[in-house]
Amino acid sequence: MWDYEGFLGKAKIYFQRGAEHEHSHDDEFAIWHLLGFEFLLRAPLAKIHPSLLAIPTDNDSLLAANGITVSRDPKSAPSTVVIDRLGKIVSGFAGGPALDAGFLMNLRNAELHTSHGAVSDVSNDLWLPKLVRVAKILCAHLDLDVSEVVGDDVVTLGETLIDQADKKVEHEVASKLKAARAFLNGLTPAEVEARASSIQPTSFLERLRINRDSAQVACPACKQGIYAPKTYVRSSRERLDGDSLVRDDIYLLTGLRCPVCGLELTGALELVAAGIPQQVVEESHESLEERYQVEPEYDGAEYMDE
Repeated sequence: MWDYEGFLGKAKIYFQRGAEHEHSHDDEFAIWHLLGFEFLLRAPLAKIHPSLLAIPTDNDSLLAANGITVSRDPKSAPSTVVIDRLGKIVSGFAGGPALDAGFLMNLRNAELHTSHGAVSDVSNDLWLPKLVRVAKILCAHLDLDVSEVVGDDVVTLGETLIDQADKKVEHEVASKLKAARAFLNGLTPAEVEARASSIQPTSFLERLRINRDSAQVACPACKQGIYAPKTYVRSSRERLDGDSLVRDDIYLLTGLRCPVCGLELTGALELVAAGIPQQVVEESHESLEERYQVEPEYDGAEYMDE
């Protein structure tokens, strides 16, 4: 039911059916591609193990995914769960591509499960670049040529639209930077200093909260050190360094707002256009003693107790 080759084969068939229709003024072109996209979206999880596609709260579905016969038909995990799991498994998927995947699946659901003709309201310029961008990430993860999966003509069209969208974002970000610098030049040195001092935490608890929820970056407009909100994605495998266990915790920046110059950036594309890396890696250290020590007040059974 959740076979990798089956998902990949169906994705190719549906993409091919979509490519047989004209690129403009044809809802079927979009619908077939949205249907094929869902199969491609599920393929990386199926390749690891079918149980990753079982609905998390249903034991029979998990058993069926492991080859155990059950009395009921297994249930597939919803696309929100699939997207969340891909963000922890597929490099480069978390953040903007995950949001694009969510947009595409919401569009598909609105078209198939409501009375509204959702696809008719959304032009190729909006949905196709998102599909091609995510498909390229998924195919790279699977060591596949995206043109052979989605179709060469469609990928070429999608990449052209991606270039156009990226240039539009770059232009918008350049305008934001120009406006922020103009605002900064209108401030007195005392006003700049007062705004900069407001960034720093005033208490130990506030410092902990900021370090937990934010990462420090340099504002691309005024170069002040500011805090940008971050979202946890995943962690690397732990490695032993002397008597400590070390892991890399990976976060994504979701945007920023500078209290000094007023610059505001939203989403991955604007951050990248402004020269700010979207991914942040922070090392986490834990000593072996901290990991395995027994609390003094612990009075339960010890390991290997007879």
